[in-house]
Amino acid sequence: MQKYIIFGKYKQVTITNSLPKDIKTRESVVIECGKEWQNSLDFPSLLEQKAGADNIFLLSKDKKTEKVFEQFTRQFFFVKAAGGIVRNEDGQTLFIYRNGVWDLPKGHVENGETDEQAAIREVEEETGLKPLSIRVFAGFTYHTYYMNRRWELKQTAWYFMQSSKQNAITPQREEGIEKAVWIKQSEIADILRHSYPSIQELFKRF
Repeated sequence: MQKYIIFGKYKQVTITNSLPKDIKTRESVVIECGKEWQNSLDFPSLLEQKAGADNIFLLSKDKKTEKVFEQFTRQFFFVKAAGGIVRNEDGQTLFIYRNGVWDLPKGHVENGETDEQAAIREVEEETGLKPLSIRVFAGFTYHTYYMNRRWELKQTAWYFMQSSKQNAITPQREEGIEKAVWIKQSEIADILRHSYPSIQELFKRF
């Protein structure tokens, strides 16, 4: 199954070429993406509405999923970011705590940077942790928000990284990060209950 999952404030959009078998019809809306389908829908406003179904499926039956995603993004200003799922030799994962929410270190990709370079730089800046080594690409997450008088859709590229728990951690307090700590594998499920839906979805894959 090909799919993209985009998280808004109150709803999530799944762009897919095949609906899941366990879809809950009362909590979901399915939109078949035919010709000019996107012109009749205001997705920035739709994702901000509390009322209605929480899950919106864009079904790309006769079109490529990538093409539907491309059409969807045209209603937003597209932003690229990158971050790291950092683990140490004991299998612990590095989390940051900011604005009352647990998160992973990440940030915008700057001009001239690759996603990999941005991911390492942002983890180093937000946690002070170094050296870091990238092991493998972990995937993308997507979420929308209103900023700078426009609707933005952020694509974050995630990488599994390795570092040592013996290296010093210094949270970037000027960016509002209160804590940067190693979390045991057995504690991650509880941490994720106080994290963002996009981070929860990222960990479900693994």
